[in-house]
This record gives sequence, C-alpha cells and structure tokens, in this order.
Amino acid sequence: MTKTTAKLMFAICLAASSAEVALSAPPALAQAEQERDSAVRNHVRAFEQSAHSQDLARFDADVFDQSYIARTSRDQRAALIAQIAEAAREAGDITIDMEGDDFVLTLTGDAGATRVIFDVAQTPPFAVTNLRVEQGGSAVQALSLSSENLDATIDDFASRGFAGVIYVRQNGAVVRERAFGDANRIDTVFGIGSRPIDFTIAAIAMLAHDGAIDLDAPITRYFANVPRDKRRITIRQILDDRSGFPNFVHTDSDWDADLAWISRDELERRVFASPLLFRPGSERRHSHAGYGLLAALVERVSGQSYPDFLRSRVFEPAGMVRTGFYGDGHGLGMEDFAVGGGPSLVGLPNIPPNWGPTSWLVMGSGGMYSTLGDIMRFNAFVRSADRREVFGDRFLRGNAQSDGSDRGFELYSAYLPASDSEFYLLLNEIPDRRAFHALALGLEGMIGLQRR
Repeated sequence: MTKTTAKLMFAICLAASSAEVALSAPPALAQAEQERDSAVRNHVRAFEQSAHSQDLARFDADVFDQSYIARTSRDQRAALIAQIAEAAREAGDITIDMEGDDFVLTLTGDAGATRVIFDVAQTPPFAVTNLRVEQGGSAVQALSLSSENLDATIDDFASRGFAGVIYVRQNGAVVRERAFGDANRIDTVFGIGSRPIDFTIAAIAMLAHDGAIDLDAPITRYFANVPRDKRRITIRQILDDRSGFPNFVHTDSDWDADLAWISRDELERRVFASPLLFRPGSERRHSHAGYGLLAALVERVSGQSYPDFLRSRVFEPAGMVRTGFYGDGHGLGMEDFAVGGGPSLVGLPNIPPNWGPTSWLVMGSGGMYSTLGDIMRFNAFVRSADRREVFGDRFLRGNAQSDGSDRGFELYSAYLPASDSEFYLLLNEIPDRRAFHALALGLEGMIGLQRR
C-alpha cells in the first residue's frame, strides 16, 4: 500500500460480495470466484497505474473484453483511460466498492472525486465488459470527533460489524486505548499491510551507520548483473522512492500478488528486468519492489536473513514480542490473532500463520503481523533521542500512513510531533469502506492534522 504524508492512499479492497463463497461453494465454483476476484484486483491496479502509463494496447490485451473493444472506438477507450490517469495522478484517496453488479473505483483529489465504474465478465479471463467515468462524485466527509464522543462513535462502529483496536493521544495525554468488536483484547495480533517498510528503512539506516552501506553509492556496488539503464541508481534514491522502479513486480503466473512464493533471486531478476517508470532521481513514485530490493541488500551486506536481522537488531532491542512473518505463528495461539474479514480469504481461519512463508514479492514491504503495542514500541525505539545519530529525523516528521491488504486488515495512523499527538487504528473487519474512511479523516481532525 502506498504510504504518503498527509495525503492517504487506501489499500485496494474489494467489496465482499463473494467472500463467503470460498467457504461454502463447491471447489470449482470457489476457484472461479477467487480467479475473478484476482482479475478485478489486477484491473484496479491497471487503472491506478495508468497515472504512469496509458498504454492502450496493454489495456486492450489485459483489461478489456473483446466485446467491449468491438463496440467502442480506439479514441473512446483512449479518452477514458486518459481521464482515469489524470484522476489517479491527483488522487489522495482511493476506495473500491460495489453498487449492484458494478465495481466502483473512487479517486478523490483536491478538485473532487472521479468514479470509475466497470463491469467484469463472469467467465474467464474475467475481462472488463463495460467502463464509464463520472466526474464530481461525492467525497467522503470526515466525522466530527472529540474525547467526549469518541467512545460512542466506536461503539456505533462495533455495532455495525467493525472490529479492531484504537489508541489516541492528544497533546501528550492518552485520550483512548481500547479494543472493540471481535478484536476483544488490546494485544490482538493484526496483519499490518505495508507497514514493514518502516522496518526496512530502519535496517538500512542501521547498516549505513555501521558503515556497511553507502547510501549514495550506485546499486552496482552491491548487486551484479544490473542493466545499463539502472546502474546509476543509488541506495538513497530507492529509499526515497526516486529510483523509477515499478510499484509491484508480480506477474500473471503468480496465483496471488502477495502470497505467491518467489525467491530473493527472482525478486532481484524481476526488478532489474522491469522498465523504469522515469529517469532515476527526476520524480518520486512509491515502489514496494524497491523496498524488496533494499531487504535483499540487508541480507547481502549483513550476512543474516532479513527476518533474522530485524529480530536481532530491531525487534528484540525495541521489546517487540508479538511481531513476526507470515507462515510463522511465533509461538502464539490462533486465538491471539484477529481474523481478517476479507474479501480475500486464505486459510481457516484467515490469519497470517496460515498464509505460507513470506514471499519476496512483499519481503521488505509487507508480509508481516504485529500489535498496537509493538508498533508503538517500534516508534519509540526509532524516535528516541539516543538513536538520533542512527535514524536522523526520518521517523520524527509528522506523517499519516495507511497500510492494508485485501485479506481484510488495515493499519492507519498519524503523528504530529509538534503537539505530541498521534493515533493508531488497526482493523480486521471493515463492512463499510466509506464509513472507515470517514472515521480515519475524523481522527486526523481530532489530533489537528491539516490535510493538503
């Protein structure tokens, strides 16, 4: 999930119209539903990534159904993609919902909302059969929250099926820390989306402080067989999202964009083989793949696996005892984990230990679980004055971060150091995306975050 400051990019999460099918339908039908869900996620990513590339030939080959191509002109399709690309470039918020049989992707920017409405065929290859774009859709309005009405608001959300934990601090004073819904303990373990990017940033900072990494060195110092167009990319450019690497490197052959297993060598091969989105250093675009490459760099220079490095250098010193990687229960029981509400359900129950070992598709940028307490311990660790020489001010800047996955988990937080205010919201059941968005915006306002 893209992490931004002040402007938020919400995780792609489809409405759970078929979430129960995977549990109750015959195997063939369940497989078809899963394949259709996967296709829809790919279509949404294509619309999002049109901000970087408006290659109509690729949309015609990978997104649009032949029946749709036959009844529309090339110019009509190109115009629609151009509209979506413009909205995607300006979007600070992205949500995906369903209205009847239609999927609705809402891209909200400073100028308002754009709704991308599309239908998907019920049979393979599950291509888009109809597409239209509506300008001026209704933007989500923030809830008006205060210490006086926050508990009642959370109780209302719990009664509507939301579940999670929340922590709010205003001007140095803890206003609220509680669990609600079926996440009934404050130390419940959640999937944390792309929040492990912060762990990777910390690991690279430590190795740079140790002298093992030169942030301004080209990647050729640490990686072999780097293609000519990428040889001048520096470690700092990857760290600052200025490398030009694509956001993701999963392929159509991967059964899941997060969980399909690939090795570190395959991750490196895919990243280096991918076309650059821009000349390195000339723009800033988020790249999960870039952070995967940084995780590979941690292994190359430290002599430890990425998980072992984090455990010994970050988690243990910070006191993080309930943070781990997919496929590893970390000695915890199933009852310790919040169950993800989907729409993508993997394993019974749908919890990180049942998702297989963390793939290098997401190593360094995802593939982990944690708790509210452990996330707060990490932030205390990297913000402490005696570690300023190691981490600088990177973790001391005001920020808002949204991280999630289509297996039903969201971690949303914001931090204002000037007023010593912050909040954390971890969810595992989100029956209404727009309501979640309104709550998130309300929490921003409650601690005084001003959106740009």
